[in-house]
Amino acid sequence: MEAAPSVHREAKMWGSGGKRGGWIIFLFIIGTVMCLTLAAGGWQANLIVYLNREYNVKSFDAAQNSNVVSGCTSLFPVIGAIIADSFLGCFPVIFISSGFSLLGMVLFTLTATLDSLKASSL
Repeated sequence: MEAAPSVHREAKMWGSGGKRGGWIIFLFIIGTVMCLTLAAGGWQANLIVYLNREYNVKSFDAAQNSNVVSGCTSLFPVIGAIIADSFLGCFPVIFISSGFSLLGMVLFTLTATLDSLKASSL
């Protein structure tokens, strides 16, 4: 049975004697995760109010939607860890997930600021 390509890559990296990663990369990852968590916490805390005022969603439905979003954001790191360990490696998964998170926050900001993307009044 042949080992996965990532195993060969890691074995080659350690055998080559070159220094890669280290504390600089660790600090970058921790900083990225902290900033994304802070940003997600900021918009999640205001999601119910935003849905109530801007999209006229009933409080019960807005709370339910907020809980679904919160549950998904809690589950995605587990899915990302499985993908990172099984297929891609940690850096591509961090890059891709950070891109999706940034895209979501940009779209969320655009719907809050641009009148053409706001819900029409009833």
